[in-house]
Amino acid sequence: MPTVIGIIFTFLGVYCLLKRRDFLLGLLIFAGIFQASSVINIGSTGVQPYYLIACLFIYSQIRDGGLREMSTDFTGKKPLYAFCVLGVLSALFLPFVFAGMPVYGRGLTIDEGFYYRIPLHFMVASNLVQAGCLTVNVLVVSLAASGSRTSATRSFYNLSFGFLIAVIIGQSAGSLVGVNVPNSIFRNNPGYAMSDEAGLSIAERVSGTYSEPSGAGAALVIFYAGCFAEFIYGKGPALKVILAALAICLVRSSSSLVAAGLTSALILVFYPPIRSFFFIRKSRLFKFSGVVAAVALLFLSPVGAVLSQYTTEKNQTLSYVHRLAADYFALQLTGATYGLGVGLGSNRPSSFATCLLSEVGIIGAILFLIAAIQISRNAQGTDIALRWSLFGILFCKCLGGPDITDPQMWIMLALATNCASRFRVGGSFGQRVRQGGTKGGPVGAKTELACGI
Repeated sequence: MPTVIGIIFTFLGVYCLLKRRDFLLGLLIFAGIFQASSVINIGSTGVQPYYLIACLFIYSQIRDGGLREMSTDFTGKKPLYAFCVLGVLSALFLPFVFAGMPVYGRGLTIDEGFYYRIPLHFMVASNLVQAGCLTVNVLVVSLAASGSRTSATRSFYNLSFGFLIAVIIGQSAGSLVGVNVPNSIFRNNPGYAMSDEAGLSIAERVSGTYSEPSGAGAALVIFYAGCFAEFIYGKGPALKVILAALAICLVRSSSSLVAAGLTSALILVFYPPIRSFFFIRKSRLFKFSGVVAAVALLFLSPVGAVLSQYTTEKNQTLSYVHRLAADYFALQLTGATYGLGVGLGSNRPSSFATCLLSEVGIIGAILFLIAAIQISRNAQGTDIALRWSLFGILFCKCLGGPDITDPQMWIMLALATNCASRFRVGGSFGQRVRQGGTKGGPVGAKTELACGI
């Protein structure tokens, strides 16, 4: 049956389709953060808002001639299409080729899979659905390259992560003061197991609009990485960085904490404040000193001891052993299938890297890596922060986010290809270019420029 979230997104999606098609890509970003929500529930499964808006976006682009324009040049399209074809074929055929092989089935948690694995067989609810989701995601990325670039996309981007951060802070504050936050409106998808991981109370660990803290953490790393990159080498506000970092600390996902730390270190390495004794960027040195001081204060405070439980001490938990075992088993599956994998949607380890290897094989993993690297190259100039956001979520997923069809990851790839839009005339992410009533906006709309991520 339809849900409250479903009714809201259906109304917004139809309105944008009829009146403001230039809003659809931005609305897609907003829909992507509702991972634990569903538009409609059918038995034990639900349809995420992201896929409703994705289908509307695809329809809108095709109706405007986007399907003919899929030949629009954007770096990385060939390996992307090759990965899609390989992924779909693997889901349709490999479960039959390697039938009976024990796998971590999609219906089992990683902890359950440690003790019991199901025989490999073709599953409509897993293999076929994953193949369909992959096709939708690739179409979104491809059609985003031929779509217009609007200032609304930037606004929706900030709104989406601002909303997620507000929900996370509200959940933490509400639990501390004894106020019951109505999370059920965001977590109504029966296809996802809602978890507070390791038995922690909501006062200690929250998950925002996601089913688990790790999902919220991966999304926050996207926002944090882009904002931190802008803050260091551009004129990005420090407030965004602080709020994103605060939310990551409240979520306390080990993968997001490590990914945020590594991404920050790499950004500082690639954009150093001091290049030589005679060449010092004073503003960047001041920012660098502030970051170092903030990190030092954090780890010297009681908060540092709490965060260490989810980083340096994580390997002492039983959950860590189970996840490590799932990844090791995935590597064994890769070898047992001669590097072909068991098919998209057939196995669920803990890491995105081992999921690629065990499901679509070595060739599929290489194709995705090439596609991700090349697609990120579409983001240049003031859009360069998108590369760090994409790196942040991919690294975070390799630590603990196995879903190949993760909406947040594909949204970032779509934003990168949108940088290669043929409507671009040398601006940054969030630029609107309309001349003579071109598709997706009102007649005579003016060119607007917004700063890049």
